[in-house]
Amino acid sequence: MKKFLVYSGLLSVFSLFLSIGVSAQGTTVLTMKDGSTVEGYIRSQFYSTISHIEMSEEPTGKTKKYDLDDIKKITMYSIDGDSVLYVRRYRYRLFKSHNKPHKGYYKQPVLFRLDYASPKGVELLTEIRRSVATSGMRTAAYKELWTYVKLQGENAARPLCAVIVGSDKPEEANFRIMARRAFADYPSLVIRINGGEFSAKNPLRLIKAYEELIY
Repeated sequence: MKKFLVYSGLLSVFSLFLSIGVSAQGTTVLTMKDGSTVEGYIRSQFYSTISHIEMSEEPTGKTKKYDLDDIKKITMYSIDGDSVLYVRRYRYRLFKSHNKPHKGYYKQPVLFRLDYASPKGVELLTEIRRSVATSGMRTAAYKELWTYVKLQGENAARPLCAVIVGSDKPEEANFRIMARRAFADYPSLVIRINGGEFSAKNPLRLIKAYEELIY
C-alpha cells in the first residue's frame, strides 16, 4: 500500500510563518542521522535553505542549535496532534545560466515538506522559500511556496509551480509551463496538461496520473 500523507493544498502552508510562534505550535521532533531523537520547540526561522535549527525543551526555555547536516528528518506536531514531515532533498535548477550551462541538480540539499511519498520513490514536495524585499528604508521578508515532484529513479526534485511574492494563489500559467517540463518524457501526460486537466491547486492529481503510467 502506498504511503500517503494528506495533501491539504498549497495555500495551507501560509499558516506556517517564517518565524514560528511557540504558542501556536506543538512540539517538534528531530530524528538525527545517528538514530537519536530530540523533542522540543523550534525557536528559529524555518524555511528551505536554513543551515541549523534552534530548539528548546520548553516553549520559552534555553535554546540549543542543531546543524541541519546532522538531521535526517523533522516532524512537526500541531497542538491538535496532527503531524507534518520535513525531509532534505536535492532539487533541479529551473533555468540554465552562463555559470551553470546545464540544468543539473544543486549539490546542497534543501528542506522540503513531504506531502506524498510512494514506495517506488515518487514524491510530492513543498519548498518554503524566504525572500527579502526592500522599499526605501523598509525591508521585509516574504515567503514563496514552490511545489516539486521527485520522479521515479531521479536524484533530485523537479519544480511544478509556485506562489509568487505578495500573492496567495498559485500561478496556473506557470504551472502548465513547469509541469510540461517536468513530465516532458511522457507525451500523453503533456497533452493532458495542455488540455487543462490538472491544476496548481491540486498537484497530487497530476502525480497520481503519472504513477498510473509508470506502474
